[in-house]
Amino acid sequence: MSTPIKNTTTDPRPHLLPGIYSWLAENFNRVYVSVAANSANLICPAGLPTQKVIVLTNRGGVLAEKECEIITLNFGAEAINNFYLDDAGFGATLRFNSIALPVYIPFKSIYGISSPDGEARYFFTFYDDDEKVQDIQDDRALENQKPRPEKRGHLTLVKG
Repeated sequence: MSTPIKNTTTDPRPHLLPGIYSWLAENFNRVYVSVAANSANLICPAGLPTQKVIVLTNRGGVLAEKECEIITLNFGAEAINNFYLDDAGFGATLRFNSIALPVYIPFKSIYGISSPDGEARYFFTFYDDDEKVQDIQDDRALENQKPRPEKRGHLTLVKG
């Protein structure tokens, strides 16, 4: 009897965001990146205006909605210097009230990325577990495929 393979997926943002960012920058010149304001490893100036939104979260394969404060930053070519990309996120020097400050955005803190007019926009689910996330449908399918315990009668055979 074969054991069913459990499908797991990793967070798609590290794989998709560099390509989406490049495409938006090439076609629209200005790119807006929306990030969770309270994210770990997020480096940006304190006191930036935030917006409360309802975001989709994935905790161990269970989707839920939660309220989150989002900061939206202009990452367009005219607004940034020293852009860099690493395995965990991207950063640059942005200007805030004519003062150049470093910004670093981890991929897992990104809620969305869009063009200025909103014509092209992409939103992502926040994953609470960093490593692997299970699809809830796969969990339900596996529950239905679990082997059932063998039924035993209530009588015992005794040789005499």
